[in-house]
Amino acid sequence: MVVLPSHSRRNMRRKGYTMAKKPNYGYEKRQKELAKKAKKEEKKRKREEKLQQSPEEE
Repeated sequence: MVVLPSHSRRNMRRKGYTMAKKPNYGYEKRQKELAKKAKKEEKKRKREEKLQQSPEEE
């Protein structure tokens, strides 16, 4: 790994060179957890609707 002095990094940015952004794994994990939670709640809601409808039919 090559470590450049701060003034060299600044010049690189001015010339249009940019470093790759570091991935935000915490954000990705949170989004995945929220999606999983929403899917679980949707399943629960459908299951409850189905249980409410079945006794009425009998």
